[in-house]
Amino acid sequence: RAAGQNPPGENDVDRAIALVDAHAADQAGWGLELEVAKAAERSRPAEALKLYRDHVERLIAARGRANYAEACALLRKVRALMKRTGAARNWASYLDELRQHHRTLRAFLEELDAAGL
Repeated sequence: RAAGQNPPGENDVDRAIALVDAHAADQAGWGLELEVAKAAERSRPAEALKLYRDHVERLIAARGRANYAEACALLRKVRALMKRTGAARNWASYLDELRQHHRTLRAFLEELDAAGL
């Protein structure tokens, strides 16, 4: 393998991340976004976190209790990934920022509380 060349599979993750970024606004691509985030967790944790957080924001923007509950499930993944990658110290500020930004969404805040977040 040449210096600087990614191990097998990492190029696929990179291409998938680029594809998801190109179609981020398409609701039809949301499932793919989550698959790519999961695949990127080990080799590209920062990108996986970004994909998860972006998806959480889209779910919140879509409104509705079911979306808020799904966002909370993803937030648990974000917290676990941050802990695994040594970024746990950023979790509290990220969650505080989310709560503050969406402070008018009572149902979202209730779902956060119900999820123990």
